[in-house]
Amino acid sequence: MSINSEDTKKYLREYLALDDKVNELKAKIKTIEDRKKEISENILNTMQSNNIGDLKLSTGGSLRAYVQTTVNPLKKETIYKSLLSELSDEVQSEFLTDKILDKSNRGSSTKTILKRYKK
Repeated sequence: MSINSEDTKKYLREYLALDDKVNELKAKIKTIEDRKKEISENILNTMQSNNIGDLKLSTGGSLRAYVQTTVNPLKKETIYKSLLSELSDEVQSEFLTDKILDKSNRGSSTKTILKRYKK
């Protein structure tokens, strides 16, 4: 199939139209998610100020306020300090930190993708 074939031109037009539609929908989703976040903060503030942990909904189900704790990502400095406290050897700790973070020691996968660049 050559670039000049009618099928290829048809696929290109359809791809560009779909890409435009996806970008348009992503923009709408972002607007909706921003508004949802704003409303969520207002509801949480109301629940906290009124000491409510669980709101029953007329549709069935409920909204619950809870605290979620996330663990920070590993950083080179954190790994190094932990190794140093266990090994008490700066050279060994630095070597092991670099070995852990060396991307060539990790598995990887590759795939060919199509990406649109706009001017």
